[in-house]
Amino acid sequence: MEPTARFCGGCGRPKARASETASNALSFLQSNIPPDLADRILRSGGAMLGERKHVTVVFADVRDSTALIDQLDPEEALQVLGPVLKSLMDAVHHHDGFVNQTLGDGIMALFGAPIAREDHAVQACSAALAMRTAVDELNQRTGRDIAIRIGMNSGEVVIHSIGNNLAMNYDAVGKSVHLAARMEELAAPGKILLTAATHDLAKGFVTVEPRGFAEVKGVSEAVEVFELTAIRIRTRWQVRSARGLSILVDRQN
Repeated sequence: MEPTARFCGGCGRPKARASETASNALSFLQSNIPPDLADRILRSGGAMLGERKHVTVVFADVRDSTALIDQLDPEEALQVLGPVLKSLMDAVHHHDGFVNQTLGDGIMALFGAPIAREDHAVQACSAALAMRTAVDELNQRTGRDIAIRIGMNSGEVVIHSIGNNLAMNYDAVGKSVHLAARMEELAAPGKILLTAATHDLAKGFVTVEPRGFAEVKGVSEAVEVFELTAIRIRTRWQVRSARGLSILVDRQN
């Protein structure tokens, strides 16, 4: 191909467009894991095979994505969704989460595995709010009206395999992943829903609004739902003391 050619002589595709699409494809298909986080995952990964982990699972997707890209060809759709997914992934990685799957118009992420964190529920909530902010800022730059919905739940998963390319396969123990996905489905555009399991772990660090109980497909009992509205900047000691401290016995002032 001539350096100045605008189209490929073999396939006829626009040269400039292919380059632009390739750039967006990277943001769409890759998690762009920060080097330090990738190194920590790889150094600890082999020891975690078959290990049961307590994590917070987060699902996020684009509202009405089918209608959004209905009149676009695949390359144009990638140019629209690619930056959105990259924004979601960046927010996850900034809070030590791991993007387990990209789902075309959304992601599944885990907090607490493969990098164990005691505050995984709080980090997941912080990442969810960061995702929403990032998409709002992206809309301001592009003039689009893209909204995401987010759901999360905390529970156990088992790591079955981990490769050198950081590709992981997680199977849920019980209903952990199922409930997180259902919270996402229940969430209205721009909203973040979490179960009582996540709220209990993050209580004191987050501000929520109760949304009552919801009937969830596949679950026999109604699930208590909360809407995340903000993160409270507090230390662990402030949260623990607000809940009440144990009384010291046989002590004098």
